[in-house]
Amino acid sequence: MNQSFFYDQDFAARVLKMQNYEPQFGDIAACWGDDLQSKIITLGTARLWAPAGLRLGPSHVAIMANAPGKTEMLWNESTTNCVRECLVAKKHQSGVQVHAIAGRMRDYIYHNGRIEIFRLTDPTLITEEDRKYFVLKMADYLVEQVPYDMCGAIISGLRVTSRLLHCLGCDREHLFCSDMIAGLLMRIGLMGLSDPDHFTPAGLLRYLVNRGLYERHIKI
Repeated sequence: MNQSFFYDQDFAARVLKMQNYEPQFGDIAACWGDDLQSKIITLGTARLWAPAGLRLGPSHVAIMANAPGKTEMLWNESTTNCVRECLVAKKHQSGVQVHAIAGRMRDYIYHNGRIEIFRLTDPTLITEEDRKYFVLKMADYLVEQVPYDMCGAIISGLRVTSRLLHCLGCDREHLFCSDMIAGLLMRIGLMGLSDPDHFTPAGLLRYLVNRGLYERHIKI
């Protein structure tokens, strides 16, 4: 049978999963890109001792949350690699931004990437007050148009370098993807306080899964 038939079947199944996905507040999207930069991040942050499926971790992470006064879940991230306009800024930008979830999922699925959704093991881990704070803090980041932290993203993946440069402290004026999410989760008490700059996308997921806070929900 033609190999393309199986590929088309697999692709159709992934699209169907994407369409049936019902996001919940706090869901984290772990993204594996097919481009060279994404593969370097995945290989550079690989760990032998890691939860199942996370030895070769994601190259990018995003988190689902609503905007102030809205109920629709949106894709919240800090990135340099999105071709879409931020829904708030109404322009392409590097740094903190929000998008429609389906659109960002298509960006990965249609370009040979993949996504896994990780969900809170207990929804009550995030209270209503936590949600309000999280949403307002994200809104602040968007209004301030917090730029992407390229330096921090590079340093976080280099274990020796990150230790040597620990004296630099925590930079909250620039944020990369896992840095942004870790900082927000620390602020609402879901993670212990530390320097969020030290969390790579893979490191963040491993931390959350190892401590029983998140679990894999769906592969897309």
